[in-house]
Amino acid sequence: MNEKQKQLLGLMQRAGALKTGEEQCIASVQKRRAKAVILASDAGVNTSKVFHNKCHSYQVPLYRGGTKEEMGRALGKESRVAAAVEDSGFAEAYRKQEEKRES
Repeated sequence: MNEKQKQLLGLMQRAGALKTGEEQCIASVQKRRAKAVILASDAGVNTSKVFHNKCHSYQVPLYRGGTKEEMGRALGKESRVAAAVEDSGFAEAYRKQEEKRES
């Protein structure tokens, strides 16, 4: 996760465009509100599998973010394993940052 992505996570949090935590993220996906899900790179195997299956089933993009601690710091909270982006504009901005990071 690069610095721009961390800043973007913080901005999404302040704008109220994120749900964080496993249960709230899964609920957001199931209610079809999530436009993208960001999962911590150090999420457990079972957690990763659940998110992969849910996001695949509901056709929601799934990205690997930083560690749980990095995500938590970016959000101004304790460590977080997942964040569901509920705004399509923010989801698109995160996708573009992910493409830049990968290239």
